[in-house]
Amino acid sequence: MGLIARVRSFARQFQEGVRFSDVKLDPDGGSNITGEHFADPGDDSQPLPGDTAALVGMQRSGGYAPVGYADTVNTPAAGPGEKRIYGRDPATGLTVNQVWLKADGSVIISNTLGTIELKADGSVDINGAVVSVTGEITNATGVVLGTHIHSGVTSGAGTSGPPV
Repeated sequence: MGLIARVRSFARQFQEGVRFSDVKLDPDGGSNITGEHFADPGDDSQPLPGDTAALVGMQRSGGYAPVGYADTVNTPAAGPGEKRIYGRDPATGLTVNQVWLKADGSVIISNTLGTIELKADGSVDINGAVVSVTGEITNATGVVLGTHIHSGVTSGAGTSGPPV
């Protein structure tokens, strides 16, 4: 039988040569529970206080381990077949960056100030500048850098004329 509890705190531990993490949980009634944090190999993330945890019983007396967490602050955005991971501000719980593997084959990496998108066609959009699969770069104003020339250019001159 499992329990649902609210995360109170998270602490990384090192004991007898073993690294593990403890999560203090409030089951909304009774004493707080401390359980060992379990996650997928390669997933190094911490729940925040206020997250909801799903607990399963362990073979020790009265022991529980959180095996999953729910973020109750941010609205889920991933669609069917997609994977989205994101970092959160510890003070507010709000999303501050993300990596989103989209079902159409594209990948979006973003934070509050910029976005990089590997499009399904293999091109890359970096804040509006697009690099094609052949390496051609078009800036955010539509100028194609490989074919862009200026008029009135003289060798050694500090300035050039307007683009043509």
